[in-house]
Amino acid sequence: FGEKRLAAVAKAQMEKLRTVRDPAERQRLMQEHMASMMAGMTTMHSMMGPGGMNCCAGGSDEAPVREADALARRGLIANAFARLDAVPIEARSAHQLAFRAELLLLVGRVDEARAEIERVLAASSGASDARALLAIIAVVRNEAAEALLLAREAVEVDPGAAAARIALSYAEQARFDLPGALASATFPA
Repeated sequence: FGEKRLAAVAKAQMEKLRTVRDPAERQRLMQEHMASMMAGMTTMHSMMGPGGMNCCAGGSDEAPVREADALARRGLIANAFARLDAVPIEARSAHQLAFRAELLLLVGRVDEARAEIERVLAASSGASDARALLAIIAVVRNEAAEALLLAREAVEVDPGAAAARIALSYAEQARFDLPGALASATFPA
């Protein structure tokens, strides 16, 4: 139910954006759409679980990610950051960096999140979910062409990754390609 509802809301918002000519109303609708996208990212986080960017699952660094995730789910975001930041920067795994980037995006610290995601890609170049998050950042920054490129790369790396397909859908929505956005968000049976 949730995925279909989010897709229907996004489609309705994009249809409104397509027809509105008043700049103030268009800005209001864009902000509404961005809020919906953030809600979608929160849903993605919930679906994927701790460190949903599964580019580097496993290893001794799992405890900090699990503990930080539990704190974040209880609304203790500052404590979640503190738990992750207790690990020295040079000792952080790509998994820890990825989860920290998710938290940074959750609280709107986009530039810092982007830097963390770049570190993830440096550590694990095949990280589909990291590319998906970069695509979402590009959508938020109104960089539609870059978003589409990154989202397509994410899907190419892992065609079955939910984050990659949702990012591709968002990137296509940003280009007003509603049929493409709906197709991208639909998983093959």
